[in-house]
Amino acid sequence: MSTEPRKLFVVLACATLAAACSSGSGTGNTAGSGGPGSAGNNGTAGSAGGTTGTGGSATGTGGSATGTGGSATGTGGSATGTGGSATGTGGSATGTGGSATGTGGSATGTGGSATGTGGSATGTGGSATGTGGTTTGTGGAGGVAGVGGTSGAAGTIPTIGPGGAPPACQAPIAITTGTAATVTATLSTTVRATVSPDFFGIHTSVYDGSMQLPTTPEYLKAAGVTSLRWPGGSYADLYHWSSNTGSWTPASGAGSNTIYIADNTDFGAFLGFMTKVGANALITVNYGTNSLGNGPGEPKEAAAMVAYANGSASSTQAIGADSKGTDWKTVGFWATLRGGAKMATDDGYNKFRI
Repeated sequence: MSTEPRKLFVVLACATLAAACSSGSGTGNTAGSGGPGSAGNNGTAGSAGGTTGTGGSATGTGGSATGTGGSATGTGGSATGTGGSATGTGGSATGTGGSATGTGGSATGTGGSATGTGGSATGTGGSATGTGGTTTGTGGAGGVAGVGGTSGAAGTIPTIGPGGAPPACQAPIAITTGTAATVTATLSTTVRATVSPDFFGIHTSVYDGSMQLPTTPEYLKAAGVTSLRWPGGSYADLYHWSSNTGSWTPASGAGSNTIYIADNTDFGAFLGFMTKVGANALITVNYGTNSLGNGPGEPKEAAAMVAYANGSASSTQAIGADSKGTDWKTVGFWATLRGGAKMATDDGYNKFRI
């Protein structure tokens, strides 16, 4: 055999070998079949053989440049992806089937091209991003409203007074003796047409917080009030003018043993109030309790009150100590307080310096 036929045989053998290599016959990966141009179409077939992504998205799964399947860097048909990719599996330069290092296909990606010819370098089709899930879930059901608490039981009212059955009323006393009398009233005769203006008065007590309001004196003058009673009615038997305090002994020893006294209602404040009204005073003295609160009232406590209101500052008449030992000093002592100026440091008597 001559050398020419041998050269021709070698050329044909190389051509045959080149044709065999360019056929890109990867098992199960038809990617890379048909040479550089058409092999890219087989890169789509490489999708069939090596696609793991969805739809060949550029960044998503399947056919994407960076995604899985048909992408330049993704899986399947991509330059770097799996299947038809330069580096992917199936038709990739480095992938399985059609890859430079894969089974079947070109070293440079002929058929599933090294640059992703066919099964596009950026991947054909497919979404760059996956389908988003629902933004929020279904809200939970509201809780059951709490059950209201039960009402508290009402308290019991304690027994007031000594208790027991009330005493029986005394039967009227029958008048069986005496002389019958006849009273005759002559209505046509006027004994007295008017009464003293001193009878037109009002009660002012140490518990009356409105006594020292700026408007009170004017109201009383407009009403024609000319008499003021102080420090109270039965309250006077608990109140001690010299200390502006009061005490009592509650029934059965229960409760508080002090009485309420409003501000600025002491004897000195009352005398100032009386002057503003232009009225006279009706003073109720304490005969119920002494200043120590351990017995009945003391006359010398009432005498010291009279000395303070009407006494002379120059009087040396002694009032002296009461039966409980309280010293009520002299008439002049109390009268001097009435006309004195208040001291910078209160000695307990400033309320009387008016």
